[in-house]
Amino acid sequence: MPTFAELAETDPTRWLHQARGWERLGRELGAQAGRLDAAFAPLDRSWAGGDARAASASRDRLRTELAAAAQRGAEAAEILGRHAGAVLAAQKRLTDVVLGVNPATTRIDADGTVHPHPVILAPPFLFLALGLRSYLRDLDRVTREIAAALDEATRSDRETAAALAELAARVAPAGPPVLPAAAAPPEPGTSPSGVRDWWESLPAAVRERTLAEHPDRVGALDGVPARARDTANRLRLDAERARLLRHRTRLQDRDDVASAERVDELLRGIDAVGRRLRAGEPPALLLGFDTDGPGHAIVAAGDPDTAENVVTYVPGTTARLGTVEADLRRADTTVAAARAADPRAVTAAVTWLGYDAPPDVLRAAAGGYAQRAAEPLARFQDGLRVTHRGPPAHRTLIGHSYGSTVAGYAARLDGPVAEDLVLVASPGAGTRRGVADLNMDPAHVWATTAGNDPIDDLTRTDTWRTSAPLVDRETLRHGLNPVDPSFGARVFPSDPGTVAPRPDDPSTAADESAPIASHSQYWDQGSRSLEALGRIAVGRQPIG
Repeated sequence: MPTFAELAETDPTRWLHQARGWERLGRELGAQAGRLDAAFAPLDRSWAGGDARAASASRDRLRTELAAAAQRGAEAAEILGRHAGAVLAAQKRLTDVVLGVNPATTRIDADGTVHPHPVILAPPFLFLALGLRSYLRDLDRVTREIAAALDEATRSDRETAAALAELAARVAPAGPPVLPAAAAPPEPGTSPSGVRDWWESLPAAVRERTLAEHPDRVGALDGVPARARDTANRLRLDAERARLLRHRTRLQDRDDVASAERVDELLRGIDAVGRRLRAGEPPALLLGFDTDGPGHAIVAAGDPDTAENVVTYVPGTTARLGTVEADLRRADTTVAAARAADPRAVTAAVTWLGYDAPPDVLRAAAGGYAQRAAEPLARFQDGLRVTHRGPPAHRTLIGHSYGSTVAGYAARLDGPVAEDLVLVASPGAGTRRGVADLNMDPAHVWATTAGNDPIDDLTRTDTWRTSAPLVDRETLRHGLNPVDPSFGARVFPSDPGTVAPRPDDPSTAADESAPIASHSQYWDQGSRSLEALGRIAVGRQPIG
């Protein structure tokens, strides 16, 4: 029988993941049986004789084995899914009983021990009678409920083990294993082309098993196709949400308010990603996810492996999982602008929050965040290239604010990170010579900054422009100003932006009530900057 702590700490979603893996395998085996018949159909019409009869008999045996294996896969999925539900129900029973005690009189330790709150036993014993009565009621109820929950989990564990053993016994001992072993994923940092070659070498059934057993590693590999990464990362999203909910309950029991608030923020980000995955146009794919540090998410609006145009948007300072919803809206808005620019072309837009962004403006003065993010961003962009099907896609990399600094550092590495690079409201791209330092065609490097955006004033190193009055160039915190002529980018216009805060317009991607709203209004509907971003995304020249 499990202990209170073991039941509380166990993760029932692992059985759900296994159930999904078995379900997918069962479907694939059933489909293989159908394809076998389709492959033999032409032979049945034109081939006769003893060899034909022997081949047909072999075909029939193999089809029967595949159908039986498909049925066992479906049964295994049902058994494991039922067990996951039973364990979840037992955990809920534990949670309900813990939350139902009187916190003024009763405490429950992490191991399930129930004891009276010290205050009812402390002199002058004013609350001893009432408190002790409340505690004894809790003690009786909690003891019974904990025992019942543990019994439920134990019974389900026993029944599940017996059902799986019975299912395994139906497989002939001499027969081949129904389920192949999972393949070991490549190490993090493996080149996207190497990852792609590894993935393509795996049989379909091995891919399914590998996704089910290693979703954390497969989902993070650049070079794995977008839909496979999405499958893996959705498993991770579900499991991490369940883990954080349990962790938050423990933090609240310990009155650790600060830690509980951080968990709440991560959960808000997870829920925002979940909502976008469940709804929205175009359908979204989850290409990366974790809750390390401030949390990270890489979400594609549309399938980048099949789209003709692929945009990668990198957000800037203060970006984190808990605030990702606004960034997801910008990606959706970019897709809409691209469709307006070229209704016949298919465009996907990726929100790349795959790095630790500076948490505040003060720390955004440091280049270390961008330096650390450059290689992962460049590798992700290369992954988009190697997994794309059909003619090469037109890739556009858009960096906003500090995200443009990240994009600039990535563009300085070997190999172009995109066909077009767009620096929006940039504090500098990390270059001393402008476009000359970027591994890009100068005709495809773009920049814009709104007239009322204070980014130039906040990040200018020569505040009064007096230290080098004869030099016709403007230097910001992270190098030349991309909208300055000396940088060499092609500058396109933006609307001036809001001068002072005003009531927020919920129909826009920006928050107009923010002190510097103009810094985030580049994706507002009808704005010149959004129109330009849409045209660049489809390989056209901005107007104006």
